[in-house]
Amino acid sequence: MDRRQAGRRGPVSRPPARRHRPAPQLFLTQQGFELKFLPDPSVTGFASLGAIPLLLPYPNPKGDSSDRSQYAFYLDGQLGISFGSPVTITLGATGYLFGIQIADGKLVYAIPDQVSLNGKAHLDLDVVSFDGQISAIIDPRHDIYGGSINSTLTFEGSELHDALCKALPVCVLPPIPNFKIPGPGLAIDKQGFAVYIEAPGVYGFFGTMSDDWGHFPDIHPFEDTTGDYKPAIPPAGSARATAAMSSFTVPAWAPPPASSSMAPVALPQSP
Repeated sequence: MDRRQAGRRGPVSRPPARRHRPAPQLFLTQQGFELKFLPDPSVTGFASLGAIPLLLPYPNPKGDSSDRSQYAFYLDGQLGISFGSPVTITLGATGYLFGIQIADGKLVYAIPDQVSLNGKAHLDLDVVSFDGQISAIIDPRHDIYGGSINSTLTFEGSELHDALCKALPVCVLPPIPNFKIPGPGLAIDKQGFAVYIEAPGVYGFFGTMSDDWGHFPDIHPFEDTTGDYKPAIPPAGSARATAAMSSFTVPAWAPPPASSSMAPVALPQSP
């Protein structure tokens, strides 16, 4: 064998590099259920999810509202079933962004064919905040169909004034009052639909454009006629919303799942 060949070494084998698993980004922080037998049997389940933890390496969930500030996004969900007449399923969810509530919604399904939805959203960015609402109902038995959407931008005058003054060498701006810019409002039902644009409007026009199904659209300058196309659905999150929702989706004697006096039974938590 050639001496030069004998002195050569083959390629050096190295152990494969260890792959580091990414840290988990989604956590189940709470879960449980409550059971009620009177006056009608009902079951309510709840669960909370946190996404993108802000406390590293791992958050420390305590099972209360303080958990919301430990995640970039947090969701509280509830599911309730009331075995009354009719049987009613209620689904609710509340979302939090960096501990601040941004959305809240509730869907109620009264078996066999009635569905109602109420939701709201709120996002506060100091200088400007956004508020939106959505409501809808589908009830073939009583021939009720409809929904509505509304939104508003609110500008905080003092915050806007301070932000503009910071960009100027010398602040000579007068105080700025708070003001709102309503977004377009939409209402729809079995009769037709209407869209309302508030002042200052678009190119100087503000008012309502409506259309009864199968007819030519009508223009109503300087007037809001969306109320003619709205079913009786209260805004989400109000006391009227709960009362009115019970009046046309849940019998008055059927207890809402959240009113149970029985303490919730906690399920084992995931490690």
